[in-house]
Amino acid sequence: MFEKKHFALLACAMAAHNWGQAQFLTGPTVNPANGHFFYLTVATNWNAAESLALSISGHLVTINNAAEDAWVFGQFSNFGGTPRPLWIGLNDVAQEGVFAWISGEPVTYLNWSPVEPNDGAGVFPTEEHVHIWNPDSGWPLGSWNDAQGFLTYNGVVEVIPEPSAMQLLIAGVLFASLASLRFSRS
Repeated sequence: MFEKKHFALLACAMAAHNWGQAQFLTGPTVNPANGHFFYLTVATNWNAAESLALSISGHLVTINNAAEDAWVFGQFSNFGGTPRPLWIGLNDVAQEGVFAWISGEPVTYLNWSPVEPNDGAGVFPTEEHVHIWNPDSGWPLGSWNDAQGFLTYNGVVEVIPEPSAMQLLIAGVLFASLASLRFSRS
């Protein structure tokens, strides 16, 4: 039976859930190519978008190839019929000109728009965070720009699901089977 304290805890949990939901415009959306979950944040600065990503055990998206770039652009750049520049996890905060993914994954793919990255071309202060141009920008669709992190764009969050217990069990059984085959042939 529920006591008053249980209702209070439930109310707090519901409020926290609603607060969290209010920070994202959509998600989770699953990319069928990799099984990862994606969310679109409300418009905010790069650091706040990454903080939102961390709050749901993710990071701003790491884009590994042209197909993933096209998928992210297609899913989120015109969400709700509104053209949106999209924060991604690429930045050169640690060392100017050396771009790295906030997730720590290796940089294997880049899609800079012409003349980028330009670090503000001497006009703006240092540009250390990367976004995908919105579809109405005039730049090639899905191309990237380095920008000042305080600008207000939507962030694309990527959450890599943890393997389920069943997946781990199957992997363990397969590994054990392969190991026993290897030892039985020796």
